[in-house]
Amino acid sequence: VDLRDNRITPKGAIHLFQNLPSNITCLNLSHNNLGEGGLNTLTDALKSHGYPIEVINLENTKVNDRSVCRLLEVIIDGVATLRLLNLSYNNLSDTCAERISDLIKYCDALQELYLRWNKLKAKSGAAIADALGISNCLTVLDLSGNTLGGTRDSCAPKLKVGLMENKSLLHLDLSNNYFVFDETQIIAEGLAENQTILGFHYNGNCGYIDPLGFLKPINRGLIPISSLSITNRIDSVKCQRRGKRENLLELSLIHI
Repeated sequence: VDLRDNRITPKGAIHLFQNLPSNITCLNLSHNNLGEGGLNTLTDALKSHGYPIEVINLENTKVNDRSVCRLLEVIIDGVATLRLLNLSYNNLSDTCAERISDLIKYCDALQELYLRWNKLKAKSGAAIADALGISNCLTVLDLSGNTLGGTRDSCAPKLKVGLMENKSLLHLDLSNNYFVFDETQIIAEGLAENQTILGFHYNGNCGYIDPLGFLKPINRGLIPISSLSITNRIDSVKCQRRGKRENLLELSLIHI
């Protein structure tokens, strides 16, 4: 069921979620105005009807920490079929850190999780990193556009361990998270020991991926294009419509 960009409000959600088909497997509600009330209505429906839902897209739906935490609790307890969840662009904070971590740890079917452009900080980064060390099924994780780095209580040591211990992750996006030189060096050590990651994205931090696929720390500034390994970003990490890709090739210098 694709209902993206339909100006659905909390009031409209009441009627909508009471009449979802019993065999629904995919629900795209992105770019609507669900808010806390609308998401609570969806959570109640998932809890009471036991839908075999596999994909839930809630990108940019104006939900908040409290309603998302409640949704994640219901998913962990009773939605065993969910394999993709998108909560990007919702201003989520560290209040959700433990619930997100539990989702990764205990939702055995979850393969893809998109959390880009929220307000997650080092606490969330550390909690998610701990979960990566336990998860055996998550293959795609997008944490781009948050503020995981650049703080005194860095999550980089936890990320290092999580990357070393994880055996399932294929694609990881940490772009634009304010990671500084020292943090990048620590993350690079964990990444070097990881044997499964095929796509790793680090734009907008103090580091770059060299042509051999290794993460190299740098101070902020200009990087010569010859120092970069330029590839198309993975479609799934971007969570875009099919057929669209973003080419990262620049013809001069890249500023980070």
